[in-house]
Formats: sequence, C-alpha cells, structure tokens
Amino acid sequence: MLVDALIIGGGPAGLVAAVYLVRFRRAVVVADSGLARASLIPRSHNCPGFPEGIGGDALLGRLRIQAERYGAALRRHQRTSRPNVYACGDIVDNSLNQISVAAGHAATAATAIHNSL
Repeated sequence: MLVDALIIGGGPAGLVAAVYLVRFRRAVVVADSGLARASLIPRSHNCPGFPEGIGGDALLGRLRIQAERYGAALRRHQRTSRPNVYACGDIVDNSLNQISVAAGHAATAATAIHNSL
C-alpha cells in the first residue's frame, strides 16, 4: 500500500492529524495499538466543542469514525519482542524516528509513550 503519511499512535493527536491529512487528500495509515491513554480518562473538560465534557473512549470513537469516513486506514499494531520495534501488517518500524513509507512523504509519531500500568 502506498501512503503519503504513516501516523504511529491512534490517540487524539494522531487521529486529528489523520483527519487533517485525509481532508487534504493524502493517503494516510494510522498504526495504533488500541491502548490510547485517552481511553483512561473518565471525562475531559479540555476538549473544544464539548462544554459538558466527554469521556476518553467516546472521544476516540468519534475521532476514529471521522478519520475513517474521510479515508484514513486505521491499523492495529503491536510491539515486537525487540525494544522500540513495532509491527503493523506490512509496515515494520525499527525506530520511531526513522520510518520507511513506500513512495510516501511523511511519517509522524503521535506518541512514543508506552504505559506500564
């Protein structure tokens, strides 16, 4: 799959980046573990457009729907047995700072935090 941008991290920052990029007609893949820290937030009052607040899972759900509606491809990824190496289908990232995207233009790490709860 040829992409213009690979976004690692499907939290709010990664999903908002995906929405902006696909609205500018870019081919975008979001590689996400499904363990966004935002999902741990019971109610956030720091999100514009939700004066009564919104739960982290609800916010992530809305952002995923919007990103996919405009054409972003959301893919699950997981850590491999090697430190800082992630796998996502045909995409293998050996360091979050250097990612090869076939015929692409950009790669963005929306997060590099791994929770150890």
